[in-house]
Amino acid sequence: MHLRDCLASTRFQHNGSCTRRLKVLGAVLFLISAFASMSFAAPDLVVQSLSLDPSNKPARGRAIISFSVRNQGTESSAPCTLDVRMNTSDIDVLPNDPPLNVGLSIPSLISGSAHSFYFLFIVPADALPGPHFVWVHADVNNAAGQSDHDNDKAYIPFTVDAPSDADLIVWGPSVLPSISIETYPSTDCAVVEGCIQAGARKLLRFNAETRNLGPGDLILGNPVGNPLFYFSPCHGHYHMHGYLEYRLLDTKGVVAAGFKEGFCVLDTLRFDPEANPIGVYGCDYQGLQAGWGDVYSASLPCQWVDITNVPSGSYTLEMEVNPEHILPEADFGNNITRVPIEIPGPTPTPGPLPVDDAVLVQETIPSVVAPGLSIGIGIIFKNTGNTTWTTNGNYALAVLNDPCSLFSTNRIPLPSDVSVPPNAGNQFLAQIQIPQTEQACAVRLRMIEEPLTFGDELIASIQVLIPTNAAANWTAYE
Repeated sequence: MHLRDCLASTRFQHNGSCTRRLKVLGAVLFLISAFASMSFAAPDLVVQSLSLDPSNKPARGRAIISFSVRNQGTESSAPCTLDVRMNTSDIDVLPNDPPLNVGLSIPSLISGSAHSFYFLFIVPADALPGPHFVWVHADVNNAAGQSDHDNDKAYIPFTVDAPSDADLIVWGPSVLPSISIETYPSTDCAVVEGCIQAGARKLLRFNAETRNLGPGDLILGNPVGNPLFYFSPCHGHYHMHGYLEYRLLDTKGVVAAGFKEGFCVLDTLRFDPEANPIGVYGCDYQGLQAGWGDVYSASLPCQWVDITNVPSGSYTLEMEVNPEHILPEADFGNNITRVPIEIPGPTPTPGPLPVDDAVLVQETIPSVVAPGLSIGIGIIFKNTGNTTWTTNGNYALAVLNDPCSLFSTNRIPLPSDVSVPPNAGNQFLAQIQIPQTEQACAVRLRMIEEPLTFGDELIASIQVLIPTNAAANWTAYE
């Protein structure tokens, strides 16, 4: 009797042949079930929670990747390795695809456990702009003992940006280092934000001037809601983390370090005479035009390296702008500038830092004027700092913006025989030439100790109008 007849018959229990056949069938089914159970009694690694920050960068830019590898099998996995690569395919990753990090170790994982990964990677220099995919391939050496390799790989989209036209450097000649002894309470924002320890500290202070050498602007935009910025409760305004880093080096390496949180990246001074003569970027919409520089004065908070425990001797101050490559640039290779530093043996006498400051007292610039006139004006600034203004000290009144070319020069100097001590004032005299046509002119003036401006800024608006009454005899109205 065939097996199908035995199964269909109601009398198979009385048939010895059927009984034997059914016993054989039962044994086969048992073996199949046991084999199936054994095939799943193995480790099974899966890549989870894959993320990138940010999800776009130009070639040579830096981003952070994080993910975890979990054993969802029923047995412990053996130690194995993992590769992270980038390509332009969302189908598969190959061993010859550009590596971001390869040969990472995955430890033995018991059933249900996971191991997390978090690291910085650099976008390959030859990566072309456009859409890419970052792949994570677990158990790339097939050493974990898995029976299922279908979910060993995972990918996430990543965009390689076109290179930026901006190119940032630190301008070495403006560093002008000095050493001072200063005391900071624990409530000072510099202490709260980790720039310095509380107490009396010996500081190496210096200016930091960043310049944009590229043909295009660096555009950061409004800091509110901008992922490049964070709000500082202590200072009450936005900071950009990691704009500048400072390192003091000896022949063996770093002996002290500092950093500067960018709080207002803006057009401070124009170093390229061919660049746009008018500043565009400010604290509300930040950036740096091509041919312009942004200056952080030595007197600002965190504009130092703490050298309290550094012995006297010869060192190198290494300054790096955009150290984490979070800002797009055409060239990251010129971001570091080095300046020789000499730390003398005797401790400098504590004293106040030199502070330049000025208050606008009076000005006689007319608000309405007839065309074609030459008018003398006077502007009085009071010295509210603790330095003395002299011509030899490179002090002057700077014309920062003059689109109508009212002034014949961009500097109104102090007389050669005049010095302006603290709490004294000086009247700056100049002749301005009014245009021949009706138009609105706006000028900006501010005190300067080359190359840094300081104090109040005078913003004057002049309306050039033809008198409506031909018989009117007037030249200007305040």
